[in-house]
Formats: sequence, C-alpha cells, structure tokens
Amino acid sequence: MKREMQRDKGAVQDRKQMFGRETRNYLLDEDKINKYREYFGNKPETVFREEKDESAYLKALNGIDKCFVNEDANGLIEIAKNAKASNELSGWEKQMVALECRSAVMDLFV
Repeated sequence: MKREMQRDKGAVQDRKQMFGRETRNYLLDEDKINKYREYFGNKPETVFREEKDESAYLKALNGIDKCFVNEDANGLIEIAKNAKASNELSGWEKQMVALECRSAVMDLFV
C-alpha cells in the first residue's frame, strides 16, 4: 500500500473500494459455496484435483514488501537472484518477482 500511495492515491482508493465489494460478495456467497462443496464433496464420483503449492512465490512477494518498507535495496536484488535460480517457481512467477523487485528498487531511488 505504501508503494501504491506514492504512485497514485486515486488507485489506492479504488483498491479499497474493490476490496470492500469483494469481501461483501464473499460473505454473501460463502453459505452457497459451502452447500455446493458439501453436496459434491460427499459424492463418490467427485475427484478433487491437486492444487499447486505457491508458498515459494508468496514468500518471495512478502520478502519484497518487507525489504521495500525497510528500504533494503540489496535485499530486493538478492530476492530477484534467488527467484531466478529457484526450481520451485515457474517462469511466469520468476518474471513477476523480478518485475516487482525492479519496481521496488526504482521506487526507493526516485
């Protein structure tokens, strides 16, 4: 949020409103979703697909935020290097981490 506010305060307000709408929609639909899960979850023909573990990607993004708040440019560069060498991240995830690191570093020095 701190980085977003430096760029465009209007965008931050839009994100706050969007978050409020999404939260409200989630709470309204949660009961319907739970009924759907119970109905199909108890059927023997239901097959649950395995979800990809995205903890490495989320850990990298959280590290970027922490380094940005602490104004640690070297930490941001290190996160980008680790992401590039990581076997756990997909090519798209590596690219997103690199772009976020570059954006954060540029914001630190502007």
